[in-house]
Amino acid sequence: MANWSVKKFVKPNGRCPIDDWLGSKAITAKDQAALDTVVQAIESVSAGMFPPEKVKKYQTTTLYEVKARASGKQLRPFADKDDANKQIVLLCGAVEKDGKIDGGDITTGENLAKIWRSGNGSVKDYWEDPDDLETPDK
Repeated sequence: MANWSVKKFVKPNGRCPIDDWLGSKAITAKDQAALDTVVQAIESVSAGMFPPEKVKKYQTTTLYEVKARASGKQLRPFADKDDANKQIVLLCGAVEKDGKIDGGDITTGENLAKIWRSGNGSVKDYWEDPDDLETPDK
């Protein structure tokens, strides 16, 4: 049975919100390493059940949150789960502060999920160079 893969969503204009977030001053090298560790754990799963401490549905939205404990913060990038292709598609970054995620990050995640689900944009492998694109698998 094939393992799951983690992809990054690339908008139709070529921008990758996750790469933008990871490249921001708010995300340190240690933060990136913490997220990389979670991605490796996700990609080792062959069945559809992810440990809830790594990936879970976010409240009442259609989004999933990928959970990574980083240096002094809780990384919570939003994602979509593509069961047919066994992919977790990272949409945008978010940080949990005081048990809450900024409403703007939730809205951004939902808007990006709509674009992805409508067949627009593309994905690239999580581990690829930020400039390498992959055609959509949907």
